[in-house]
Amino acid sequence: MQTFTPHGGLLQISREGRVLRVVGGGATNTEGIQNYLTLLRPWVDLMRGRPWATLGIVDPQGALLTPEAEAFYHRSVPELAAAGRVAMAMVCPPFPGSKILRRQWANIFAGGSSEMELFEEELAARAWIFDRLRAHGVAESELQP
Repeated sequence: MQTFTPHGGLLQISREGRVLRVVGGGATNTEGIQNYLTLLRPWVDLMRGRPWATLGIVDPQGALLTPEAEAFYHRSVPELAAAGRVAMAMVCPPFPGSKILRRQWANIFAGGSSEMELFEEELAARAWIFDRLRAHGVAESELQP
């Protein structure tokens, strides 16, 4: 299989209590997803052992995945769930192609290894994520950075 230069994917990552806040965007290929997962690994290792969640923020200029990148990321979701990820909230502001991206993320998380919801605003996404973490026994003190 031919490999290509990574495109799209991770722009920024930070930890906020039991939440990994990830900002990404652009046209993302499989190599971009592989790069994202490699960069995410040390952060996941910090969270392992207790429930955690991802707050994904789509860059305002948008993002789309190639079909191969979508399938590749779908196959990685159970591994992240096994590492303790219980939920993913994706903030996807309206942009040309946002309906396609929303469908892609629904496909990625199909199968239920962890919960996923899509939002247009970060505040609503945070409220949902905190609710999901509380439901998994995360203490209020662990929800803040």
